[in-house]
Amino acid sequence: MNIRTALVCVCVCQCLRDMSQETVITLAVAYLGFFVADSVLKVSGVLATVAAGITLALLGRSSIRGGAAVHQVWETIEHVGYTLIFLLAGNIFGMVLAEPNNGVGLREWGWLLLLWLALLTIRGAVIAAFYPVLDVLGYGLHWKVHNTVRVKSGFFTNEKKQD
Repeated sequence: MNIRTALVCVCVCQCLRDMSQETVITLAVAYLGFFVADSVLKVSGVLATVAAGITLALLGRSSIRGGAAVHQVWETIEHVGYTLIFLLAGNIFGMVLAEPNNGVGLREWGWLLLLWLALLTIRGAVIAAFYPVLDVLGYGLHWKVHNTVRVKSGFFTNEKKQD
């Protein structure tokens, strides 16, 4: 269903000259396609949207002239979506912890601390094991400063070493 919609989108985008219209059409394919597939046709809206996305990625790149603008809009939507998900999850988690008799006691907090320490140990072991390989590949690794931050935070940037 959404593959046909995506093909129509590709054909329409070939006729358009305005980047904002192309952006609106890609949004319509994603959201209206999901709604029609899920509510009207009673099939998986997620799979229909994925099929449309794959079709647009394969055939639409050459048809959409304002690809950078469309990409920027979709990145913004992705960022807002992730922010909302984590905000809602944090609020729900906070409400559960605030309730009396929620089943989270000192034992659970102890297990959480133990899990956190285990994860730090595993991260440190992985970074130590791959340090020679990453150093040869040119990543700027300074063992005492950057790797300590990487182990504690879980972040790993791909900043190249400057010679």
